[in-house]
Amino acid sequence: MKKLVILLVLLVLAAKAFSQTITIDVKEAQSYIDIGQTDFQSVLDEPDWEDFPRTTNCRYVIDLQDSTSTFYRDGKFVSEVKIDYTEVSPGKYVMTTYDTAVESHRSSISAQMVLDTNEKTEEFLYSYYDFMDDKTYVDILTKFTIVRPV
Repeated sequence: MKKLVILLVLLVLAAKAFSQTITIDVKEAQSYIDIGQTDFQSVLDEPDWEDFPRTTNCRYVIDLQDSTSTFYRDGKFVSEVKIDYTEVSPGKYVMTTYDTAVESHRSSISAQMVLDTNEKTEEFLYSYYDFMDDKTYVDILTKFTIVRPV
């Protein structure tokens, strides 16, 4: 019985150690906007509009095991959406989802996130096309921290 308890404790610890949850605290973001539907790289290369960086107080909790992304603003739960993701290289993910448009608050906007969790090349951006406005939005998270387990 003692061995079974030790085994269960070790299994729980191992499950937590290999948890596939990524938490990102966001302090600042900047939007780039193009008229029409295009890919995020085109928007970044030649945006029609470039907003000034804005202060945010947001947190994304991305659970790769459950395929969800949970969003918090000012410490309060805002939404949880299902994601489809691909690890395009070690630590770099491309995720797609249906979400609510940040600017227009319309539901069922197809969105894409690119997240690079590698310490030397960290990057996080969020893009979507709002068909009602006929604009493609790309938000680059300019000041963020990937919370790493200790």
